[in-house]
Amino acid sequence: MQKRIFAEPAKMPHKATIRVLDMSFNLTVFPVRDKQGTINGYAVEWVDCSAEVKANAEIKRVTNAAIAGQLNERINMAGFSIASHEFGNSVNQMLDAIIQPLNIAADSVDRIARGDTPPKITENFNGDFNAIKNNLNLAIDAINQQTVAAQAIAEGDLSVKINVRSENDTVAKSLVRVIDARQGLQKELQRLTEASKEGQLSERGKPEQFKGAYAEIIGGVNQMLDAILLPIGEGNRILAQISGGNLRERVNIACKGDHDKMKQAVNGIHSWLTELIAYVTKIANGDMTAEMGKASSEDQIHEWLMLLKRNIQALVVDTNMLSVAALEGRLATRADAARHQGEFRKVVEGVNSTLDGVIVPLNEAVEVMTLIEAGDLTRNVKGAYKGQLNDFKDTINNTITKLSQTIADVISSADQLGHASQQISATSQTLSQSASEQAAGVEQTSASIEQMGASISQNSENAKVTDGMASKA
Repeated sequence: MQKRIFAEPAKMPHKATIRVLDMSFNLTVFPVRDKQGTINGYAVEWVDCSAEVKANAEIKRVTNAAIAGQLNERINMAGFSIASHEFGNSVNQMLDAIIQPLNIAADSVDRIARGDTPPKITENFNGDFNAIKNNLNLAIDAINQQTVAAQAIAEGDLSVKINVRSENDTVAKSLVRVIDARQGLQKELQRLTEASKEGQLSERGKPEQFKGAYAEIIGGVNQMLDAILLPIGEGNRILAQISGGNLRERVNIACKGDHDKMKQAVNGIHSWLTELIAYVTKIANGDMTAEMGKASSEDQIHEWLMLLKRNIQALVVDTNMLSVAALEGRLATRADAARHQGEFRKVVEGVNSTLDGVIVPLNEAVEVMTLIEAGDLTRNVKGAYKGQLNDFKDTINNTITKLSQTIADVISSADQLGHASQQISATSQTLSQSASEQAAGVEQTSASIEQMGASISQNSENAKVTDGMASKA
């Protein structure tokens, strides 16, 4: 090697880096010439570059770790020269500045993937990080909007407006189709209801206008109407005979469920009319299982007693119905006071009014808590209530006030932290100017960050599709 170096003096000075044990040296060989330019000999310069070699190796290690996504790795500057130490410290600060927004973005994406929509990112970032933040915030806004819309649809509010953001917004388009299908179903059921009120019991729904489960619902309603007509028609026929004093027939067709109850009621009337005294005695004692027979085909007293029992039974049924509904949490259920007469109607109206007095504040409280869940702390419970309901109202309003103050404190702390982060970022940018000779490593790091940004965007799209699937389910 030495012969080859000395044989080509025109290519000098010759430079090389050699390693001796755990030390590295920069070796420079150059010719020594006299005034005529004749080479009289060669000089060799040895420069200890161990610190620089170690620094380069450490920087390369951290760069490779960053490319592999191991962003917690930092440069170990032990044994570095002063210049290398300053450079390594700048690279570490740069990595710290990169990791903070990535960690925030990763936390938001993780929460979205688990179905927990996070709050919008409020920290201040620059460049590509700001683009990532903005894209995540747009995704969060979209998820929140679609969640609110889905909740409204689930609660029966079909007036909710769906924002279709693009041709590829399949979740929003699916929500629009759900609303259209439910509105069509609602109109069809209302049409059948009005036909039933008009006595047009032969009217049926049109399942061919719907698809899937919605068509099955209309088909099921049709089957239900078909199943209802035969027992009702037979029951009406027997009742018509009873009302005319004809007890020669009973309801003998096979019935199930509520139809069987109707059958038993009609046949019960028949039996009640045969045992007048026993019936009156049991009714007087509050025994609603009483049955009576008709003394004669002309006995009108039994018809009035039959009416008395039906009125009492209707009151008991509605009272029990309201009790069961309340136990099952169906607090909007009310008894139809129009089904009752006189003082019986006043009793049912009183129970309905009592329930209204409890449900109205509960409904307002639910509405306010729903807004809190969506991040809206501007609403309070405003209704004028009394007693414990007023205490309930005050508790909710006080909670909102304390929660609002807590959030304000958190936002203030976050703003202070953001200002400090900006100062650190500015310092990092100043220090990073001395790192130009490591541009290739930094470019590799930036490429890794861009790949992570693309992955985050893909995860956001996956979250949208998952949310759409959950809404359809």
